Amino acid sequence: MKEVILGIDFDGILTEKVIFPEIGKMDIDFINILIEAKQQGFILILNTGRDGIPLKMAVDVCKELGLEFDYVNDNVITELNGFELSHKIYADYHYDDHSFNWNKQHAIQHIRELINRRKDGTL
Repeated sequence: MKEVILGIDFDGILTEKVIFPEIGKMDIDFINILIEAKQQGFILILNTGRDGIPLKMAVDVCKELGLEFDYVNDNVITELNGFELSHKIYADYHYDDHSFNWNKQHAIQHIRELINRRKDGTL
């Protein structure tokens, strides 16, 4: 089974946007699809600009909703092809509201398609 890494931003992805460091309303649909992805063996990285207390708040609220990340602002792999990776988080897919042409429903659908491919053995 191929290891698939999903990098997920917090503010504006898992939440509605509000004034930082507050946490907006959580997007339960996105949370649930990520919980299902994790159950299917996907590796989840919380990739956020938050740190310190605001980061702990984000991790805690996700955990309360049943979503636990495998890594938080950290890489799964630290070396690739003999070269040490930089601080940039590596993931097969990144979900960030600042991405070009961002659409949350398309992102949820994309993760659903990945899960279905995992289930039918094509991923």
